[in-house]
Amino acid sequence: MTKIRRNVLLVLGITLPTVFLVARLYFPLVGPRSGRELVATFSGLPMPLLVQTEEAINRCSGTLCQDYYARALIRLPKEPCSRALTAARNLGYREFPLPEDIRPPYEVGQPATPNHGFFRYAQPKPQELRFSWIDADTCRVFVEFSLE
Repeated sequence: MTKIRRNVLLVLGITLPTVFLVARLYFPLVGPRSGRELVATFSGLPMPLLVQTEEAINRCSGTLCQDYYARALIRLPKEPCSRALTAARNLGYREFPLPEDIRPPYEVGQPATPNHGFFRYAQPKPQELRFSWIDADTCRVFVEFSLE
């Protein structure tokens, strides 16, 4: 009887944290999201497990997150940075500077857009905005996602 109980506790001890971590990736209502999770989700770039998060904002309001805003800034080590720069080129990111017709919204505290690197700006729906960039000089990656 105690062997079965020990096995059940072991399975629950492994399963519950795994389910929680996977749920955080797909459901913003389950736990706060880290800067790494936000960047990996909204940029499409490969992210190592350990990165330095400089900023992470994740706001949800309305019924079932009808209004959602996320912004994150992380710094990558050199080797993952070169992989992310290559991936950005392959994913269709464009080189800086920003064209005149693209004016992403600016909030107080948001980092300035870099001079060297790649960016991606998309507005798939009128109420949805996706903006991300990777700085080639400092290896910082920024994402902003807004759904109103």
